[in-house]
Amino acid sequence: MSRLDPAHQSDDIDPDRRAAATLDDIHTASREWRRHNRRPRALSARDALLVLRHETLLVGVAAANVARGVELSDVDRERLLLAVARIGVITDEVIA
Repeated sequence: MSRLDPAHQSDDIDPDRRAAATLDDIHTASREWRRHNRRPRALSARDALLVLRHETLLVGVAAANVARGVELSDVDRERLLLAVARIGVITDEVIA
């Protein structure tokens, strides 16, 4: 039986200890749920870093070109937006 079952709780148990035991139960249940419901990562950490290195290099080159007055072509802007989207996907993967 769980310590949360009121039929098995004694009135002589200190309320602070009972609350701590309940929090322990919640923490354990939460950890178990996360372990069983974890989805596999889309990329390994190494692969994600390789993509980030490549995409940030592209963003840096575009920024340097704009700073020198070079106008980006439509293709360059589309590729830059793709880089931003890829960086966002990796960031979301890590945060989630």
